[in-house]
Amino acid sequence: MKRRDFLVRAAAATAVYGAVGIARADKITDPSPRVRESGSSIYYNDPTDPWGWGLRPEQDRVLTSPFPGQPDVIETLNVWCYDDKRDIGFNIHPHKIQNGVMAQVKVTVFLPDGRILNLRNDEPVRFTNPAKPRSEHVLYHCLQPFREWNYQLDDLPVWETSREELNAGVVDDTEPTGRVSLQAHALMAAPIYLQGGMLPEANQAIDSEVGLWLAARFRDGRSPEAFRFDQMFRAEGSLTFEGRTWDFDGYGLRGHVRGVRVMTEMYGHTWLGGLMPSGTAFGVQLYPRPGGGFHFSEAYVYKGGRMYPCRINYAPSMDYDPDEGDYVIELACDELGLTRIVGRDKRVFWWSMPGWGQPFQWGISPDAPTVMRQATAEYELDGEVGYGMNERSGPRPDIKC
Repeated sequence: MKRRDFLVRAAAATAVYGAVGIARADKITDPSPRVRESGSSIYYNDPTDPWGWGLRPEQDRVLTSPFPGQPDVIETLNVWCYDDKRDIGFNIHPHKIQNGVMAQVKVTVFLPDGRILNLRNDEPVRFTNPAKPRSEHVLYHCLQPFREWNYQLDDLPVWETSREELNAGVVDDTEPTGRVSLQAHALMAAPIYLQGGMLPEANQAIDSEVGLWLAARFRDGRSPEAFRFDQMFRAEGSLTFEGRTWDFDGYGLRGHVRGVRVMTEMYGHTWLGGLMPSGTAFGVQLYPRPGGGFHFSEAYVYKGGRMYPCRINYAPSMDYDPDEGDYVIELACDELGLTRIVGRDKRVFWWSMPGWGQPFQWGISPDAPTVMRQATAEYELDGEVGYGMNERSGPRPDIKC
């Protein structure tokens, strides 16, 4: 088992539940759906739906008009899914939804034969149904907030690449060489993890520039209407390409962000999430500081119907080795003690960029000062093997930023 210098020491070995305005984890215990169409706008202590962590149901749908007084508010939807038995995975990431238009949609599909299908941006179209945000070929459908979603690729034009090409250097965009369709039905398996909702110091960090990196606040400060959360799910569906259809049944993570995003001075990040067959889940969000320490560090474990806030003892930072191997995650909690998770990336994709918020390239550029590693991942926790995602970024050590 490798435990390298890249493992980040992020916090002490205890976790705290209580802080003013933060709900205790033991309030979230009821897995039955109790969604109502009304509720307080104070999202940390509204018990409308225990799986919504106090967000109102309409906040899990999508804005179709400008947010009053906040013209630069955007929403981001992000969904990861992986079926290890068939080695099928996908990431569908509309990362700028604004005023009823879904723009800048990135799609990556991992085929079981090793090929990787890509799209940089689908054609935007205007939508008016907040439960059905879409572009021309990419459709999301909120069937029940915090509980059930559908995801669809409808004859999406894509081009192909491979692990070997991405590892070797920059891969240029090409004209689409085929079309892919996908249907996925996702049932949530745990409550949402609202970033900043677990630990008092993470909650306070949202007030800083980190809140803008996360897009979990507005430019002029915090608001109950700005948020970032993740949620683990199980999904089944089908994938069709070149006249062949594969069924899949996997585990995944979805993210929903609403706020203002400014990524200036961001150094790097580690974002992990995994789900086990028993329903145990975990999540990690970490933003390191140059030279050591962190701007934001928070984690959770969902176990036995309860959300447990955790502090991060260790989590993997960016690694440029395509054959990285196993890595270790250690989370500390007063009630659970130490949770040790062993992870391994399964299907990996690379982005290179001159800086955060600037145009990216596919693959590992030898000249780019910042690289992001995105992967489906396998995790072992308490003897169970489950699956999820792993996204990490950071500056190249051999290039001056």
